[in-house]
Amino acid sequence: MSFFERMWPIRKKLWWCPTCNVPLVKTRCNRCNTEGISLKLTAPGDARPGLERDEKALLEAYVNEFGTKSGFTDFRGSSILLLNKVPYIDEMREVVSDGIVICRIYFDPYIRKWRLRLSKPGVLRILNRGIVNTFEVESQKFLRRLFRIKTSRVFRKYEQIVLTHKGEPVGIGYYENGYIKVHSIYPRTVADRISRTNSSINDIIRANENSMREFISKALAFIDVTLEKTAIKPIVSFSGGKDSLVVLHLVLQLGIEPTLLFNNTGIELPETIESVHRTARKYGLNLVVADAGNAFWNSVEFFGPPGRDYRWCCKILKLAPLSRTIKSTWNDDILNIVGQRAFESLDRARRPRIWRSQWVPRVLCTAPIHTWSQLEVWIYIFMNKLTPNPLYEMGYERIGCFMCPASTLAELELVKNTHPHLWGNWTKILNKWSEKLGVNKEVWIEYGLWRWLAPARHKQVISRKLGSPEITNEWRSTYELWIENIIDHIDSREEYIHVTFKNEIPHNAVEAQLPILGIKEVKRNSKGVLSIKLDHNAEAEIRGKDLILMFKTESDFENCMDLLKLLIRWIACQQCKNCELSCLVGAISVKNKPVVNSSNCIHCRLCLRVCPVAEVYVEHLVIPLIINTPLAWRRPCREGFEEVLSKITTLLSISKKVEERTAEMFRNRLRKVEDNFAAFFSLMNK
Repeated sequence: MSFFERMWPIRKKLWWCPTCNVPLVKTRCNRCNTEGISLKLTAPGDARPGLERDEKALLEAYVNEFGTKSGFTDFRGSSILLLNKVPYIDEMREVVSDGIVICRIYFDPYIRKWRLRLSKPGVLRILNRGIVNTFEVESQKFLRRLFRIKTSRVFRKYEQIVLTHKGEPVGIGYYENGYIKVHSIYPRTVADRISRTNSSINDIIRANENSMREFISKALAFIDVTLEKTAIKPIVSFSGGKDSLVVLHLVLQLGIEPTLLFNNTGIELPETIESVHRTARKYGLNLVVADAGNAFWNSVEFFGPPGRDYRWCCKILKLAPLSRTIKSTWNDDILNIVGQRAFESLDRARRPRIWRSQWVPRVLCTAPIHTWSQLEVWIYIFMNKLTPNPLYEMGYERIGCFMCPASTLAELELVKNTHPHLWGNWTKILNKWSEKLGVNKEVWIEYGLWRWLAPARHKQVISRKLGSPEITNEWRSTYELWIENIIDHIDSREEYIHVTFKNEIPHNAVEAQLPILGIKEVKRNSKGVLSIKLDHNAEAEIRGKDLILMFKTESDFENCMDLLKLLIRWIACQQCKNCELSCLVGAISVKNKPVVNSSNCIHCRLCLRVCPVAEVYVEHLVIPLIINTPLAWRRPCREGFEEVLSKITTLLSISKKVEERTAEMFRNRLRKVEDNFAAFFSLMNK
């Protein structure tokens, strides 16, 4: 078992009916009552049925690999296909046909085409057709992965070669410069298929009908009990994707007509927006749209392209409009029923089925199909004749922002082909930033290296193979160019940091923000130097364009960084209003720039944690230059979000107790005054 597979806390088990030749979600076939054979899939096993576009992709990969369609029909098999995503530098899927993994199809990022890697059953289906080249090895005993076999035979560069021993396939390798590098070693015995019966989507439905009723009844009961226990108004977060469509239909089955909440990030594909509105009209439901408008296109000029490790976009396009819309639409707590599934990511796999939103605390979220696989989701859609987003048939597996940095190169290539106008708009932004940063335009844009900010492993592998290692090696110069509109120079030494800004630092603006840090000791001398006492061992001075920070401990360093964040946030405020929307005591508002009400502020610094400028731009671009590591945001001394929430709880609790004590003292004093007045009037009457 690989390290990746061991990481998954939850996995999906699937079976195959040898009689009906279809996948099963439970051990027994509901159609013929045959015991299913367990499928061996890579974790987490979130397989889905193949659609028409998957058939085309498999054929395309086959032709790209072998240069012919000959033998494809027998290779493809008789059953409906099942596809399971597996780890790879871009996109790779196991392909199951007739109950056996016949190959893996993958998008080669270097040639930007779909290719195919044969499994032993796949080899057995085409071995005697002369489609694939073979190489006879003397012994299988010493064959190891990455082992290089010297050969005088000449093959195409990176051609897939089947390794045989006494005519039996024992593995595959790839040819390069006179050597065959072993990639996979095959097991000694394996069948090429479980069944030869033709099967379709309808056969899958009949074979899983009763099993699906069990899944459905459990999901309905979960929703019903959650509604009863919480007694909170329900809404459904509807993204236009298949999972939220299934959740919506489940809620409707209970006779509930929920309000739909759609987060339009402003960079959704038009089919998604139309699908959301069409679904709302079909079921006669109220649709509330949290609309980010043009926020992305306005902010990308400052932030630059978002990355997998530089997700400023989520705070501006999701957190801000959702917080604003929820606050303005619902006065009380709401139960947000979502289509999240455990197998989508490790983060979601570790999340419970019910949780409180960390960003909008009065939103309670619940995921009724948390343990469903894609196969179960699609069977439900086919059973109930639902109309999914047309993007799925166009080849999309993920519905969301069209240029999300989490996308694979295969997905971005699809956007480029299906929506050239939108992709053209994004390419203009990438061209502008590649020129600003002085990077190799073809490598950075065409091979999608903009999807990472720091020199991540995949970014390093691709850039080196393409002969542009400087894209990752020279990260400091890239970061310096990235922030040059704000900062001219950074000089960092032990216990001392000197930051020179592009423009003079406004003293009044700095002083107005200091209540957030709980700072009261501020001095200004005759030379115009502003001195700030941050802590016992931490100080700051502001002289014209220069900010000088001095510290002793890690805690002092973090206080200095928070002051730096406050300053840059004020200079580069994007007016997303996350700080204003998230403040629990109403101590901050945004009027072109952040304005702090010092009498209300409890110094929790939550407003810094939700700010895309402070928490993403400064953390991922500025602080790395200070401590000389692109992964500065992972430093152990950095305050985590959970720590901030814990601190807020404590501060609010103390504040409440102080208020209660003050009120009690006032009541006691009032009683004494009343007693004194009563005594006075008593004496007067005598």
